[in-house]
Amino acid sequence: MSSTLCQCRVSQEVAAGTVKLQDLRLTNSAAPAIAQAAWNFIWGYPLPIMGFTMASSLKHGPVNEFQYASTLSNASSTGVVTPNHDTLYSQVWLDLSEGPQILSVPPIEDRYWLVPFLDEYTNFVTSIGSRLNSPPGEYLIVGPGDQDTAGFEDSRIIRLPTSIAWVIARMLVLNDADTETAYHLTLNYTLSPLLASRPASGARDLISSQIAANVSDAPGAVLNSGPIAFITALTAKPLPYFESVANISTAVPPDGGVGIEDTTFVPEAASLSRADNADILTPAAALGNACILASASGTGSAGNTTSSGWKYNLRTAIFNDDYLYRATTARGGLGALPPQEAIYFTATTDADGEPLDGSVPHTITFAENPPAGAFWSLSIYNSSNNVFFDNPINRYNIGDRTPGLVYAPDGSLEIYISVNQPTAAAQASNWLPALAGRYYLVLRLYDPEPSVLAREYEPPAVEPESSTVAATRS
Repeated sequence: MSSTLCQCRVSQEVAAGTVKLQDLRLTNSAAPAIAQAAWNFIWGYPLPIMGFTMASSLKHGPVNEFQYASTLSNASSTGVVTPNHDTLYSQVWLDLSEGPQILSVPPIEDRYWLVPFLDEYTNFVTSIGSRLNSPPGEYLIVGPGDQDTAGFEDSRIIRLPTSIAWVIARMLVLNDADTETAYHLTLNYTLSPLLASRPASGARDLISSQIAANVSDAPGAVLNSGPIAFITALTAKPLPYFESVANISTAVPPDGGVGIEDTTFVPEAASLSRADNADILTPAAALGNACILASASGTGSAGNTTSSGWKYNLRTAIFNDDYLYRATTARGGLGALPPQEAIYFTATTDADGEPLDGSVPHTITFAENPPAGAFWSLSIYNSSNNVFFDNPINRYNIGDRTPGLVYAPDGSLEIYISVNQPTAAAQASNWLPALAGRYYLVLRLYDPEPSVLAREYEPPAVEPESSTVAATRS
């Protein structure tokens, strides 16, 4: 692995409270070791976040058993970063060291649905769903090295490269009245063991112990505060961070054949986690963290940027050896889907290049509906924790199923983003409430049309309103 750390621009302070490179006091002799340790920091970043997400989930149910959400994600949903408000989530943490599992899928008609499979390193492995015309019935899920397929056809065998894996299924909700119908459909996702359960490998318990050890000061408060607060606290302690990465990656080793092209890169986290390496680990953690935050804040180089200021990536969930992008996604969009399934356009700044902030009202005008075969939505999130926030009308997004939207005679749709509700009826109907501080927007296109995948589509810019115009609307 090259000692060149990353291409993100971290020569200046990348965000409030983060490190300046000149403060690291790098020396020529220490630079290679620090660069390698910083790569290890970035490489391992998703593991504690996945561990935290699993620990939070397992408070509500065991492994190899679905947990079903009966309502759409809202301001109280803090377990997963940047959730959507379009689909009901049904999730299950798999421990395949206990043996293969049989997944049962019901007949689902006239709505979008998806069951994706992610490995422990957040790599998308495969999926079944409506876009793929996947048939209902039973599918066999097997872990690494398990050859017992019990006569299942190859098309119904799902092979996962890590024994610990995550399924976070989506079921589209058509409208508020449809929520219960969608929920009862999800209840028909079930898992059962192929054979009598084998003794677990211990990896699950090790991961849970790593998380518990780092939330010991106030475990309930930390687990309830969300993954961003957890990873921020953990990365401020380089030794515990590197030890967690070393222990988790040893218990659940990566598979070079899925999502990782650079199979020659083996992190040295185990040796670097020794206390006598503190002089290396402290600046390395600061450097790695600065690079991730730069990428997450939009000052880095990950992905593509449209002329209208939206960022997106056509390699989401298929990271190969782009560990920086993998880390950035784990922080801001854990569980994201590959581009053939969904494209995520993210805006953190407006058309003037200013950070999105509720102190300034903004508008977005779509000349026509975005090109999505399944559905589209525009969601708003609190930048401080990457989740939804309370608002007076409990609206977290606007999309193709939002009732009461007012379109212009030419078919365009203007969305108003502000803290205060506009007074004009048409504008109030199209109001997406903002919070007083920093926020970001995500435009989701599920089953994107070919023009999107060909980079021919650009969302309209997020336009700031002048103080005069804003005053007439509030």
